[in-house]
Amino acid sequence: MRSDRRPTSVLVTGANGRLGSAAAERLRAAGFLVHARTRSELDIADAEGVRETVSALRPDVIVNAAAYTNVARAPSEPEALRRANVEGPAVLAACAARFDARLVHFSTDYVFSGGGLKSHRESDPRRPAGAYGRSKALGEARIELSGARYWIVRIGWLHGAGNDFVVRVLDQALAGKAIVMRRNQWGRPTSYDAVARLSAALCGHPEVAGGGSAVFHFGQAGACVSRFGWAQFVLRCAAEITPDRADIFLGAARRMRGVTLFDPERPENCRLALRDLEACLGIRADALSPSWRDDVSASVAARLGAHARGSVESA
Repeated sequence: MRSDRRPTSVLVTGANGRLGSAAAERLRAAGFLVHARTRSELDIADAEGVRETVSALRPDVIVNAAAYTNVARAPSEPEALRRANVEGPAVLAACAARFDARLVHFSTDYVFSGGGLKSHRESDPRRPAGAYGRSKALGEARIELSGARYWIVRIGWLHGAGNDFVVRVLDQALAGKAIVMRRNQWGRPTSYDAVARLSAALCGHPEVAGGGSAVFHFGQAGACVSRFGWAQFVLRCAAEITPDRADIFLGAARRMRGVTLFDPERPENCRLALRDLEACLGIRADALSPSWRDDVSASVAARLGAHARGSVESA
């Protein structure tokens, strides 16, 4: 890694996505030299294109926010899934190794499966059941075998941009639609901005130039919650923020139906233990961002503000 005083250079892939755009914005604000590439500008599975880009830019860090994330369609689109989640990370890792860059790669809690109450540790074996989870697990394995210096970061239950969980719950309530939520899937909501702040912390960490590699889990502070409980929290926040429509949101919360579903594509237990990030790098989740409840409240306020301005995008 270079020892000059110029800003750390970071290549961000998938920069037109929710996570990639948030990460690029935070990195720029933190003073990094950011080279943001959208999927149309850089297909991460295109080995020649990635090699040419990395050779020309010579980034200190590659932040891979490009991924196939449509869990429902994943089983029916195996080629797109493989290119984005398996071949793409392998190509980036090979180039990171060749040009002495660190790879920061975002993965998922879906590399685990099954139920139970235990929070998954980074050292636990990957045992995905669904197509999406299997593709992300294979991507992790390809990175680990590449010889690159890497930090793989598993995240889940993202919100704060686009047609996310918060938006869908609020829009269903405002439309008077019945809301049905799982009671038997548990995790920790985490905002895109919180993960973007982590990206900046990792890229600026003294160990970014070191030789160590690791897998970390990241999520915001606060107890894990079920999908049903998260939706209830969203609606009660909305009632507090807009008292004139409180009856709508509280009524939707009362009428919400909780169900127990067993879906291999979406595992029940998405709890991630968060200790290794602090233990290995000294990065504390609660120092980077507020609790998940605070950020969910902010997402609720943003969506309701968009409704008030009449600037809501159609889903």
